[in-house]
Amino acid sequence: MSEYTIEELLDQAEDYELYDVQPFLLAQQAEKLAEASGRPEDLFLTKAKVAQYASHVDKIEEAMVAVAWCFANRELLDEIDPQDQYRFLWMLKNLLRKAVDLPAIRLEQIERVMQQTAEWYDEYGIGDQVIHLLRAQRSLIIGDTESMRQHWETARTLPRDSMSDCLACEADHRVHFCIALDDDEQALEIAKPILEGELSCSTVPHRTYSTLLYPLLRLGRLDQARQMHQAGYPKVHRRVDLVDPVALHIAFDVREGNTQQALERFEANVHNFMEITAYTDRYSFLVAAEFLFEVLGQDQSNCSVTLPKNFPLHREDGQYETATLREYFRAEAQQLAEKFDRRNGNDHYSNQHRKELRLEVGA
Repeated sequence: MSEYTIEELLDQAEDYELYDVQPFLLAQQAEKLAEASGRPEDLFLTKAKVAQYASHVDKIEEAMVAVAWCFANRELLDEIDPQDQYRFLWMLKNLLRKAVDLPAIRLEQIERVMQQTAEWYDEYGIGDQVIHLLRAQRSLIIGDTESMRQHWETARTLPRDSMSDCLACEADHRVHFCIALDDDEQALEIAKPILEGELSCSTVPHRTYSTLLYPLLRLGRLDQARQMHQAGYPKVHRRVDLVDPVALHIAFDVREGNTQQALERFEANVHNFMEITAYTDRYSFLVAAEFLFEVLGQDQSNCSVTLPKNFPLHREDGQYETATLREYFRAEAQQLAEKFDRRNGNDHYSNQHRKELRLEVGA
């Protein structure tokens, strides 16, 4: 039995950084105490905390299990502190976003949690807008642009509330939606308040710069794309939560023929790639890395690369056959794309999304 009480364990969890695993472990300890206590409200609170902290460290399957229990005992939400209620309800939308990132989680499971979340939000008179936004984002990720369009258009007509994302994130979402609908000019127009500094948060404009590379290339505005690249990469350098935009910047360097800079940025961020469990971000980095070593291999059969010790092909001397690295990243990317496509019922990852990540425009 723990030497601490439930309250003490949860208080300790509050003292750690957001993405530290320790709060999740402390919440699990509190959960065991709550199970032994026989008090349903304590068990609900600790389950909610387990889900909250699990989602922060990408333990999505553990979070889904805890949330399922909370859904089955939803009447207990009113028994916990209002601040904890709000945190739990807010966590649900972030969990849904991250669940789409795991190809092992079926779309039916995600939709079930989405529907339960919508019903729960409805009881509190909140969340109509964000539920449609979440469905639009899910559709975007799986490559269903028509469903994305429908939910986005509905979300635009609904008022914001306490579950809505910040204005900067909402604008960034809209940029993504416009690009998916091939409306590049509108995407750039929506991005103006972000680029001019009127809207910002911890990940915007960081993500936005890289997002705009593809539409600018499609429009033939290479100079603007270069400006976005130069302004954007320093904001995402070595950010473990922003591996996806890092990958796009690496791909842009490769496309521009700056393979040495691309290699340096690859080396600076590959350790983060090894740590993340967001599979959409992993796929982005895998495709960018394959692209890098594919182009490097056109001029040199061997290369010197600093790779983490936990990288499967790590060598102490740092000397590799370029083709071996290219094939490793190609195979890993293909395997992951096939998992997403099998789950999603299409070839979006193997085909269109792969082209977008390589910044391939035109026919």
